[in-house]
Amino acid sequence: MTITNLLSGFVPNRNVRKLYRAVILCAFVFFNLNLMAQISVNLCGPQKVKVGEKVKFTAAVKKSVSGFAKLEYEIPKGFVAEAGDTKGSVFTFQYKIAKFLWTSLPAEESFTVSFYLTASEEAVGDYVLDGTMHYSPGGVVFKYPSSSLSFNSSVEGDSLADKNPCAHLETPTPAPAPAPTPEPVIVEPVPAPIAEPVPAPIAEPVPSTPNTAMDNGKTSTGITIASEEESNDDNEGPWAAKPNPSSSGGSKLNVKGRVFLVQIMATSTKKDVSIFKDQFGVQDEIIVHEHEGKFKYMVGNFSSRSQASKKREELKSNTKLPEAFVVEYLDGVRINPASKD
Repeated sequence: MTITNLLSGFVPNRNVRKLYRAVILCAFVFFNLNLMAQISVNLCGPQKVKVGEKVKFTAAVKKSVSGFAKLEYEIPKGFVAEAGDTKGSVFTFQYKIAKFLWTSLPAEESFTVSFYLTASEEAVGDYVLDGTMHYSPGGVVFKYPSSSLSFNSSVEGDSLADKNPCAHLETPTPAPAPAPTPEPVIVEPVPAPIAEPVPAPIAEPVPSTPNTAMDNGKTSTGITIASEEESNDDNEGPWAAKPNPSSSGGSKLNVKGRVFLVQIMATSTKKDVSIFKDQFGVQDEIIVHEHEGKFKYMVGNFSSRSQASKKREELKSNTKLPEAFVVEYLDGVRINPASKD
């Protein structure tokens, strides 16, 4: 339905309808231009990359808003991304996407984040890095493109690992304030106390006591003494990952049969699971599994994929984790991808 058709039912006069339509269009254009001016992102990095070396890239962000946001860069095939300065965000790299995720943007109007790229032997040639900032006030998503960066990757050339062409964008770390000099403490001499003679104690006969020597964990009275190993509780629970040398993932879940779970995030370093409740609104118990060199965070325990899919839609609607997906385990071993029921 067009603006003209919408107004025709409320404003019968044609000239008045034209005036209303012009005002609405001007307001719409002004609103969008204002939103576009709220966030800008400029990517900086070297123009040449040497295969096998870790090189730093820096994104300078200027904004006048706050709230939930994420900054994503599409990483070319053959490159591996690692976190640099995350500025309070959660950094992930999966499916060739390097992502910085904030539940609330930093308070500063201008700040920088950084990541490192390492090129493999197959990553030789010219490449372009493109990125997008996603800002979501009140459930409405606005996208702000980052500036692109072109660079060349080659086997030969000078080392760039120790060079930082974006140093001028980064905020210098202030030097720590010098520690205050403590004032001297004057100690007054304390006179030594005068020793008083103490009478020698009179020895009293000590009555004999029964032998309480322990024999295989029992006293002579027959009371069993629990060892430290026997008194420790097993706090691992049924979902704890235990070593499995024959598994390529390094560990497996302590479960039997076929189960389905919902994966909500994967990180290269282990995170405190409390962030999912405090920052993302997840109320379910978090299951952590180290698999293929990453820590993967999941919820649920379902016997069918349809039940897990229902849980996934619930998480996408009620939390700040719109990219949750279903995974499958068979006798504790992860199956990729999850099979259909």
